[in-house]
Amino acid sequence: MFSSIDEEKRAEVIQKCYRPLLDLAEKGIKVSLEASALTLEIIESIDPGWIEDLKELIRKKKIEFIGSGYSQIIAPIVPYEINIQNLKTGAIVYKELLDYMPAVYLMNEMAFSSDLISVYEEVGIKNIIIEWNNFYKYTAGVKKEYAYQPLQITNDKSKLTIVWADSICFQKFQRYIHGELEKSSLLNYLNKARHENSGRYLPVYSSDAEIFGFRPGRYKTENSLDTGEWQTIESLYREIEGISPLVFISEMLEETNSLQPLMKFESLFPIQVKKQEKYNIYRWAIGGRNNLKLNADCYKLLDHYTKNRIKDVESWKQLLFYWSSDFRTHITLPRFKAVNSKLESDLSAINYLPTDSFKSNHKNSEFVQLETNPVTISIDTKAYKLLLNRKKGLVIESFIPKEKGRFPVIGKIEHGTYDDITYSNDYFSGYAICYDNLRKQHTHLFNRLESIEEFKDRVVVKALNNCNDKFSIEDEMTAYSEYFEIKRRITIHDESLDIIHPFTFTFLPKQHLKYLKYQVSCGGSQQQIHPLNNWSLTTQQSKYLTISAINGISLTNGKIVIMDENELPQLHFEIDNCLSPLVLSFQYQEEVGIGDDKMPFCWMVMSAQEINDAYKGNTERSKIIESKIKIY
Repeated sequence: MFSSIDEEKRAEVIQKCYRPLLDLAEKGIKVSLEASALTLEIIESIDPGWIEDLKELIRKKKIEFIGSGYSQIIAPIVPYEINIQNLKTGAIVYKELLDYMPAVYLMNEMAFSSDLISVYEEVGIKNIIIEWNNFYKYTAGVKKEYAYQPLQITNDKSKLTIVWADSICFQKFQRYIHGELEKSSLLNYLNKARHENSGRYLPVYSSDAEIFGFRPGRYKTENSLDTGEWQTIESLYREIEGISPLVFISEMLEETNSLQPLMKFESLFPIQVKKQEKYNIYRWAIGGRNNLKLNADCYKLLDHYTKNRIKDVESWKQLLFYWSSDFRTHITLPRFKAVNSKLESDLSAINYLPTDSFKSNHKNSEFVQLETNPVTISIDTKAYKLLLNRKKGLVIESFIPKEKGRFPVIGKIEHGTYDDITYSNDYFSGYAICYDNLRKQHTHLFNRLESIEEFKDRVVVKALNNCNDKFSIEDEMTAYSEYFEIKRRITIHDESLDIIHPFTFTFLPKQHLKYLKYQVSCGGSQQQIHPLNNWSLTTQQSKYLTISAINGISLTNGKIVIMDENELPQLHFEIDNCLSPLVLSFQYQEEVGIGDDKMPFCWMVMSAQEINDAYKGNTERSKIIESKIKIY
């Protein structure tokens, strides 16, 4: 149920929104209804008769039930273990409450990544529903004629059949029912689509039921309520039936079983989401009231489950409940406080202690050499050579791997390297950037209070400074023989800072940059490989003033690997998701320059907060953001 609906209104929603759905099915209109297993449990606790009626309609084949999992979880931003448990636990509840196992599953919020093809196949799910519009925009090799028919996709390991939802179509449907669009305009659109796609299947409506006969109260722009909206929906369906028959999804799949095209799924970006660009992955990952902390706490509880091999279904239900997307968008303040209090209580009860995911066996004999001068700190180990700039906030000026076949990827770009004045700055790596609500940039690129401790197996550099009273930054940087680690603590002093990037890395503008790839996992067990230069194919700047980022990557196993054109690893980054599950993006330009000597430009940005449609300001946000990154 909508995050913006208070719990005391749930009975009203069932009566005004869910009951009319069953009435449509009882009257012979073919309805494919999706609900999470958690939603069914909530409905059963309030109106068990509704569950019994749904069960009977399924038995009579008057309604088709679509699964989605136990909780409405945004699969590409959660770990593989959560996705598997969500689907398995959901199937258990569907069987218990409905005596039914869905054959088709909806991707929650239509958020999808190639990792998930293998996840769904692993649990025996063969058919999923995702949105056509963004798939068409962001998928390489897709043809327009694939619209409105089932399509098989593969990631070379697994295969799924896709059934399409269509955001333009369901938004027009909503606008008509809400009185914003003339019926003739909607019918003209449907007829045009039908004629252009003869023999295929148009998804007339594939969105929420709670916005008809009820108003969730998420937006000030919501229309006033027309109490006859469900009657209008019934009348519209009757009119559509006169034009073309309605079919269940299962019937469509049977009719097209031998006709479904097969293509390899190659998305320009690892994660696709539904609707217009203001609807993006950042809203669930680091938006809302304080999603960064909420997601970090969920990672902590998962860490506890994993270490203690917890298998109890009720315990997993609780963790899946905490991962619900409801708590990450337009959640009401009382519900937000309640869920955070309960989660913090659970972590306290188990006396959670973090696992050092970067722990390594260091030997005192391992080589770590330190040299300093007024401008730089130079650290030399058996695996890499590192140069920190003392005049620019101890940022990384160079990181040079020593392993054969590897080359430097990140470091410093000198002022004036590009002949385009727009790119004429100094660019460093490993520094933080915060932006205020006027989009003014604030960094720590100046002298810092520092201390250096030298041990036989490591060098520890600590640094602290106040960045013009906007934020403070405290670093503990440790150079081990095998890797370089930064523990960073940012304390926000100015609440106008609403974009926070704890780490920014500059890629060196060598020609091989054009051919680099990166390997990440977005919800699956295996990391997927993507070309870096895909990020140049569409703008990362939103046309919405209230949306600061569009495409992002959640590192659900905490890792990203930069690879050369032959897919040989060149540089590894790991973040600690139990501290801050940061969202990563690239800002990439294929050619920068005015004259003939053009060079590529690339930033890798790790974000703790962006502005989006679910962002609730800084009143609930943690004032302290702790993060940790490992580079090797």
